[in-house]
Amino acid sequence: MNLAKIWIWRGALGLIALILFFGCWITVSPGTVGVPITFGEVGAAWNPGLHLKWPMITSVVEMPTRLLKHAVTAPAASKDLQVVTAEVAVPFSLLPSAGPQVYQILGSVDALQASIIDPGVMESVKAITALFTAEELVTQREAVKTKIEEQVKTYVREALSQKKLPGAIEIGEVAITHFDFSPDFNNSIEQKVKAEQDALRAENEKKQKVTQAEAIRDSVKAEADGEAYSIEVRSKAEAAAIQRKADALRANANLVELNAVDKWNGVLPQYMAGGAPLPFISVGK
Repeated sequence: MNLAKIWIWRGALGLIALILFFGCWITVSPGTVGVPITFGEVGAAWNPGLHLKWPMITSVVEMPTRLLKHAVTAPAASKDLQVVTAEVAVPFSLLPSAGPQVYQILGSVDALQASIIDPGVMESVKAITALFTAEELVTQREAVKTKIEEQVKTYVREALSQKKLPGAIEIGEVAITHFDFSPDFNNSIEQKVKAEQDALRAENEKKQKVTQAEAIRDSVKAEADGEAYSIEVRSKAEAAAIQRKADALRANANLVELNAVDKWNGVLPQYMAGGAPLPFISVGK
């Protein structure tokens, strides 16, 4: 019995030793920073990898340091008092060295998002959208995005400084993923776009009709010009021919008689002017 007790104690002590031995080590996961806590005291940040700690005394909280994208839905009003809701995505990453301070003051990255980033986005969206009309929020989207991004970064930087956490996070390029307007405004935009499309279609049809009319006019004009030119050419040719005949007649006075003889069929008329019969002349052979 004594021997059995001895082995039981040895086994228990061995098990405790194994627990204590393996409890002295901890591995911090990649993409996180370890925050060691010993008797409620927060220690310096632990980078990813294997670390030695006090077993059953020191606990380690891992906080993400990878780039996170936090989406915020912010209601606001435009310059022309149209209700608008913007969905803004804010990419950010926790500075590893700031992990312990963020944990000690805020408790977690989620708390940081809720207490600093969310109100920063909401205030920024309200401030910037009030500078633009609802239509400008759509047509000048890039300028709106740039101003909101600048405003968000300024707000977050000042809020972190007030909480003694300067530079705790780095913010990337802020994006406006969606602008949502009231149903009445959406309907008015649709009607305006439709009216502009109808006007453009009417203008195109008008231009097409004008083009067709001009083409017909040019065709008729070309045809008339061709006919006039043809008549002019024929007239000039006929005038030239008449002129040549007149010149020939003036040059040769006997040409008319010659032309008459050429055209005579050899038959004499039986009556002369006044009804007197022509005398019959017998020409000997």
